[in-house]
Amino acid sequence: MQDLHPSGWGHNEKVSIELPNGKVYNGFFWNRSHLLAKSLGGSESIENLICGTRMQNVGANTRGAKGGMAYTEDLARVWLEQNPEGFLYYSAEPLYERAELVCRNVIVNVRSSDGTIDQQVIVYNAAKGYMIDYATGRFARE
Repeated sequence: MQDLHPSGWGHNEKVSIELPNGKVYNGFFWNRSHLLAKSLGGSESIENLICGTRMQNVGANTRGAKGGMAYTEDLARVWLEQNPEGFLYYSAEPLYERAELVCRNVIVNVRSSDGTIDQQVIVYNAAKGYMIDYATGRFARE
C-alpha cells in the first residue's frame, strides 16, 4: 500500500495533534484512508483511498467514540458479527470543492437490514490546530 498515493498525497510529516479526549496523537499528518475498510471488504486500490488526516481516519483512537471513519466501520463490523444472516448498506462519499485534491469531508451512510442502524455521518477531514490547503494537500500550524 505504500506505493499508492491518493489525490493530494505528498506533503506529509510527523506532527503532534491534540485529540478531543485530551490525549495527543504523535505521527504522520496524512493517512491513506480507506473509503470502505478492508475489514468490510474494501480493496487496497487507489480508487478506495483518500488523503485523510489521522482524525478523519480514526477519530480519537478510542473504540466506539463518535469520530473518524473508524466510528461507522466499528458500528458496521459489530452489527455484522452479531447478525451473520443480515446485510448492510454502506456508502462513503468524499466531498471536494471545485478542483481540490483533498476532500473536505466524507458522507457515510450505513443502514442495516433489520433497521436498527440508519445513520448518516459527516466525517470532517481536519485536525485541531492546523490549517489545510485542500487544493494542494499542504498544511500548517495555525
